[in-house]
Amino acid sequence: MMVCRICSTHWFMLVIYFAARTVCGKLTSGSTPILLIVTHHKSGTVAARMLYEHITEKNNSYVFLLEDGLKSMWEDQLRLRHGKPFAIHVIRHPLDMLISGYNYHKACSEMAWTNCSVDKYGGTRRGNSRFPDFFPLKYNYCLKLQNMSLSLGLQAEMIRSLYAQDGIGKMFHNMNSFKRYLPVDRILNICLEDLHNNNITTIERLTQFLIPWNTYQKRVHIADRIDHHSKTDTNINAQLFYDMAWDIVKRNIHVNFLKTFPCSSKYKEALDLL
Repeated sequence: MMVCRICSTHWFMLVIYFAARTVCGKLTSGSTPILLIVTHHKSGTVAARMLYEHITEKNNSYVFLLEDGLKSMWEDQLRLRHGKPFAIHVIRHPLDMLISGYNYHKACSEMAWTNCSVDKYGGTRRGNSRFPDFFPLKYNYCLKLQNMSLSLGLQAEMIRSLYAQDGIGKMFHNMNSFKRYLPVDRILNICLEDLHNNNITTIERLTQFLIPWNTYQKRVHIADRIDHHSKTDTNINAQLFYDMAWDIVKRNIHVNFLKTFPCSSKYKEALDLL
């Protein structure tokens, strides 16, 4: 009985070993490199999915869609001397992410977490990537935003996005990781607004970047989409709303990061205050 148990244990370890070797080999070798399409909550998940579907039409198993940013496995992959992946990072100006997130969550748009009135996490949202571990929330998030003043609601959404596992803070962290560990020819930052507007220069850069994955024969085209979650309540003065949101962004993100951020905001009037 003991012999069988030892044999089965060794067999299990062999299976794990060869499975790991196969995965690692796929990630680090071969003529087709690994491509990561990375995005974050409210930075362009729909556009990233469309891009992923475009690239994987022919069942391209070397392309991975990461909708909540880089996980630890891929962070480790970036640090390798050989076999580094390529990455397309779909990003968005923090002001636009804040405004879109506030309106989207205030409307209780995602029932699974914005409109959940039962606190399943013992007073905090630990274990839910949408919230920081320390985020106290004994009531559902969307009703909380609806009952807050505009200023407090925007501040709550800013804190949520900065410290959650999939928001503004994670976007900045991933941008820094890509800049630190990937050669410049292996990372392509794509601004969501440029994809929405089918910016010619952006589309050409994207098309050229995708040549190794056999998508060059079909021009990349992301359909123009309106972000309905950027529209504010008609009872709120729009300019006041944008100015208040911009003030909160500036209080939480260093001005140098904002000045050098590669994407512009659609709320140009508010940005003139910088």
